[in-house]
Amino acid sequence: MRILTITLCLLTAPLAIFAGNGASCPSPKKEMPCQPPKVEKPCQPPVEETGPCSPQRQCYDMTDWSVAFRAAAYIPLSSQHRDLYGTALPSIQLETAYTVLHNCWHGCDKLDVWLNGGWVWNDGETIDWGYYTRLYLFPIAAGIKYSLNITKNLDFYLGIGPAYTFVYVKNYDGFNTDHISDSQFGFMTKTGIAYTFFTNFYLDVFADYFFTRFGELNSPIQNVNNTFSAFFIGGGIGYKW
Repeated sequence: MRILTITLCLLTAPLAIFAGNGASCPSPKKEMPCQPPKVEKPCQPPVEETGPCSPQRQCYDMTDWSVAFRAAAYIPLSSQHRDLYGTALPSIQLETAYTVLHNCWHGCDKLDVWLNGGWVWNDGETIDWGYYTRLYLFPIAAGIKYSLNITKNLDFYLGIGPAYTFVYVKNYDGFNTDHISDSQFGFMTKTGIAYTFFTNFYLDVFADYFFTRFGELNSPIQNVNNTFSAFFIGGGIGYKW
């Protein structure tokens, strides 16, 4: 009997040990709530401020230099000049400009300094006897010009500046020829519209005013009114870079 008891104890001991070790089940693992994947934002470039006179503004025309060939009708306001030389005298001009300020007061506006040289000429007849007379004017002007951008390609401009002008008159009565010449300061104003095409070319339509009072322009054949007041109305083509 003692032997049976010892045998049962030996057989049940491993079961007790196994039961003691595995009696408690491991607690279930807590699941974390689903987290959305982290999305990285792309790197944003710093925003640059574009205040007045800032070159960062994206304007169609950011060129500095320009040069233009212009042709115009010189329309004198003096009735004597119209009687002598006609109501519209031909003229040609060469003008260059440099932009000193961009985008300062209004979007894509600019301020230029300009230089203009011109030539006006025409034949006519003296008032009393119909003798031959010829007029030459050589105005040289410089000044400032403000351009206001209307649309992407179109600018309206106003300008003003002093002018120094040479005048030369030739009269011929069939026997004698006399010459009258003088030079004097005056001024010129500018008004016009410039249309840009192909980025660097532009068309210019303008109406400029010119005024100069010379010394006496007297001649035995024909005296000429010494006050020259006129409009230049015409157009031109230019290139800018």
